[in-house]
Amino acid sequence: MLFGAFEARSDNITLSGLRKRDGERLLPLLVLHHGRPVKTDALAQTLWAASGSLDILHQAASHLRRVLAEQAHRLQSPKGTLALDLAGARVDVVDFDAAVESGEIQSLKTAIALYRRGLLLEGWDEAKDH
Repeated sequence: MLFGAFEARSDNITLSGLRKRDGERLLPLLVLHHGRPVKTDALAQTLWAASGSLDILHQAASHLRRVLAEQAHRLQSPKGTLALDLAGARVDVVDFDAAVESGEIQSLKTAIALYRRGLLLEGWDEAKDH
């Protein structure tokens, strides 16, 4: 979930260990790109503005792969980019976007129900940099 408190699950099991590293910041940022590749230098600059460290990004991606375990194949790294394959995954923000785009009354009610307290990424600042 990206609305409200962060939560990541696989097969109804909460993925533990993301809060220990920067996976909690990398995973939602990749999700927001809806499976599209994101340049690694742009990710590093966004997540660690003070340093823009690609080394930290690579460490975070490696850690995220370990945490994703059986779903690690979803984290893809085409040359110079990272992408998260969301095929078959349920993500509140993706569901919200689809519901709003539909514009149907029932879909808009679904969007309202999905929206909780604002997007998790709001309020990130350099104080969270390494």
